[in-house]
Amino acid sequence: MRSLKVTWILILIIMGLYLYRCKTEEIILHGEISGLVTDNLTSLPLQAVAVKLNSINDTRSTGIDGKYLFKSLIPGGYDIEVSKPRYATDVRTAIVTSANTTPIDIALHQIAYPEVSPTHLDFGLDSTQKSFTITNTGIGILDYSITSTSQD
Repeated sequence: MRSLKVTWILILIIMGLYLYRCKTEEIILHGEISGLVTDNLTSLPLQAVAVKLNSINDTRSTGIDGKYLFKSLIPGGYDIEVSKPRYATDVRTAIVTSANTTPIDIALHQIAYPEVSPTHLDFGLDSTQKSFTITNTGIGILDYSITSTSQD
């Protein structure tokens, strides 16, 4: 009877030591960043917008619905850079938390850009005058200048 008690005590001591040696592991649950990119005036979704996470150099493009999604992100802070031609680039900061989706919706502002008439601007050797138009097809003030160069 006594040997049975000693055996059980030894088994319990060995199990205790074994469990004591086990290390606890921290489980990191990843998070996500998702959002919608729209035009600030029309509120319509923008397709093919480059959405870049600068800290990990990962880029996504918005779909036809203007949405984007970054998955499996380690919790922490991320800088998001959003750009599309003819729109001002926007940078936002997102904080990703464990096992959550952080929503970051962005409304991009159009910028002024010139659109020159389709007429070819070759004035030729004999021409001293030629008509053309410059149109501001964006939002904002468009600055431009026309200069004359003479060739000797």
